[in-house]
Amino acid sequence: KVYFIGAADGHPNAWSGKIYVYDTESEQWLNTDDLASPPLILVYGCLATNETHIFMADGWDGTSDQRTPHIYIYSIADNLWTSQLIDSAMTTNGGWSDQY
Repeated sequence: KVYFIGAADGHPNAWSGKIYVYDTESEQWLNTDDLASPPLILVYGCLATNETHIFMADGWDGTSDQRTPHIYIYSIADNLWTSQLIDSAMTTNGGWSDQY
């Protein structure tokens, strides 16, 4: 499965905070209406997984250039978000551009 978190809904700067899940085996989008939204909507950040949790770090909240000093952790089995304070804000590179 592929998870998309905080994706745009097709309109510029319309970040939803919703989780979208694509099942690569069935080649279908799953109904995710019951999945918990992240505590903070961040885009252009970095996601990683260990297959039981999804880790969300850095990103832009759409209002400022402040970086968050937290890593947000989503438990796939429990459908629950928690956060872990880190010593200093982290910056990741990446994101979206219509130039490429």
